[in-house]
Amino acid sequence: MGRKARKMSSTGIYHVMLRGNNREQVFFTNRDENVFLAILEQQKVKHNMKMYSYCLMPNHVHLAVKEPEEGLISKFMHGLETAFTKWYNTDHEKSGHVFQGRFKSEPVETNEYLANLIRYIHNNPVKAHICSHPGHFRASSYILYFTDDPGIIDRDDVFEIITKEEFAAFHNKELDTDQLEFMEMEENLQPRVVNDKALEIIKTLSGCENGMRLLGLGMDKIREVFCACRKRGLSYRQIGDFVKKGRSTVLRIVNGTTKSVQFSSESSDLSSTPVSKSPPL
Repeated sequence: MGRKARKMSSTGIYHVMLRGNNREQVFFTNRDENVFLAILEQQKVKHNMKMYSYCLMPNHVHLAVKEPEEGLISKFMHGLETAFTKWYNTDHEKSGHVFQGRFKSEPVETNEYLANLIRYIHNNPVKAHICSHPGHFRASSYILYFTDDPGIIDRDDVFEIITKEEFAAFHNKELDTDQLEFMEMEENLQPRVVNDKALEIIKTLSGCENGMRLLGLGMDKIREVFCACRKRGLSYRQIGDFVKKGRSTVLRIVNGTTKSVQFSSESSDLSSTPVSKSPPL
């Protein structure tokens, strides 16, 4: 059976997502992020694309882009993935795919939806409990809406939809449930595991009857078990419930962004260091 045809956008605007191969982490250092963004800019210029929003999460990427003519989105993404994969494998002494399958995309047909999409993309790290505000996350385009130089972001188009004065306050509002359901492409790649089955899976993979025993195995083993659970379809929340810790702690362990955790304290305060220049909060 051939793969499903991509939905085309009458406006030329798309919500695009790339996921790390096998859901593994892609961005380990600021350099990884900077090189990806440099290649993103090169491909944007080459194909005359417009960029409205981006966010580089540890194991996936969100973009809001506009193609100048039908079909260029595929050429743009192919160039981006190919160039970054070549650099990444050389720099990290690896081989094979960096991203999982072909990129995912959904058409954006209205200005209202575009504004909500930009807000959704910028709030991805907040939703993942990596930071408390989108302005505290360095690898997104949020800050570029407030600086003198917008970089690769075509913000003037966006300010025709929502004013610069309204932009920060708009990002503090929550999306409606129906809007989230359509935007969250990364959450729909596999069936949800029911809680009873999740408990059985994590006990089997860890060899532990309870979370306290698992937390006593050491960080390397904990991460191995958590990653194995994620590959079996368990949510961060289900894993966290087993070890009686917050979703943010589980996320950081899986992504390898923490080498130690004070398990005697609350995990919800594991936030990233704010950027030096903060936008309006």
